[in-house]
Amino acid sequence: MKRKRNKASDAAWDLKRRSNPKRRAYMIAYLKAYRSKNAVRLAAQQKDHYIKNRARVVARIGKWQSENPEKMKAYRAKSAPKDRERTKKWMLLNPERCMQNHKRYYSQNKDGFLKRNYIRRVRVRNQCIDLRGIKKFMQIQKAKAFCVCYYCKKQVPGSEIHFDHMVPIVNGGPHSVANLCVSCPTCNLSKGKKSLAAWSPGGQTLLPI
Repeated sequence: MKRKRNKASDAAWDLKRRSNPKRRAYMIAYLKAYRSKNAVRLAAQQKDHYIKNRARVVARIGKWQSENPEKMKAYRAKSAPKDRERTKKWMLLNPERCMQNHKRYYSQNKDGFLKRNYIRRVRVRNQCIDLRGIKKFMQIQKAKAFCVCYYCKKQVPGSEIHFDHMVPIVNGGPHSVANLCVSCPTCNLSKGKKSLAAWSPGGQTLLPI
């Protein structure tokens, strides 16, 4: 005769098994080996499940993210370097798709782009100090074969460097040589409008200016 299942006792028994260190270590090793052996099949199943249940999956993920902001913040901080490298590699391998994405995003947000560019030009003009010196500084740096990023200390070809305002223009920083530094594209784009106190590359500690 088949035993009638009792959900409460089954749950208690399962919890007891999970709390056993030896059993837990065995299950972790077993699942790791199983996932490694069946990686292709599991990835296909996961993709198929996502396609069939996309709305529900997205809603569930969104709900979890809104309920766990601190965990999401820690996860993004941990995965940011890998994400940047993966994005950079994808952009190098798919320049045409990257350009199409940029054009599509620009066409969908053209008014916002024009407004931000106008505001930035006004701020730069109002806070500009020694424009001739700034142009000369940029020309000298771009003429170099390689430059060193002020933030992460990586070498960057002179043709690919960015110039960043250490104190952002939007936060009242002047458009001057004293406030400009040579930056790699990754650091400049990730820093954005943040101050040095609120942003640091690769765990470095930078003193605010």
